[in-house]
Amino acid sequence: MTNKGTTILEMLVGSFIMLLVVSGILMLYVSTMTIWKEESARITLQHKATLAMEKMVRGVDGTSGIIGARNASVEDLTTLIYTSNDPVQERSFYLGDGGQLMYDPDTTATDDEIIIATNVTADGVSFTVVDGDMVTIDLELEDSVGNTSIKVNLSTKVKLRNKE
Repeated sequence: MTNKGTTILEMLVGSFIMLLVVSGILMLYVSTMTIWKEESARITLQHKATLAMEKMVRGVDGTSGIIGARNASVEDLTTLIYTSNDPVQERSFYLGDGGQLMYDPDTTATDDEIIIATNVTADGVSFTVVDGDMVTIDLELEDSVGNTSIKVNLSTKVKLRNKE
């Protein structure tokens, strides 16, 4: 008499091995998706930070940024006031409420501020004026994906082209 079927023990061992393989594949999928979400959020934050930095350096409208300023001063570490060259006007960048980086195109007018970045950390922006013609900008944005906090830091130095 020959046995042509499988025993219950063989079925259990085969099922256990299959369970291990499927569990491994599922764990790989979940960890890959988590990494993808975190890196996607990091790329988005990096893009937002780069755009905000460009708007500060070159200007929101592309013409009246810090690079073309006549002079610049720091009111506190989170507020930069500068005088644009064309038209001559006092402008500022500052950290507003709720982690918003704000641009004020005319410091003498009210309610004309523009949000240029969100998700800025509490100490996420600082300005320093060096030798009256060099502005250092440090910017930090933060977001969370699940239980993970993601931060992006950018820093640049801008030489004033139209210094008085």
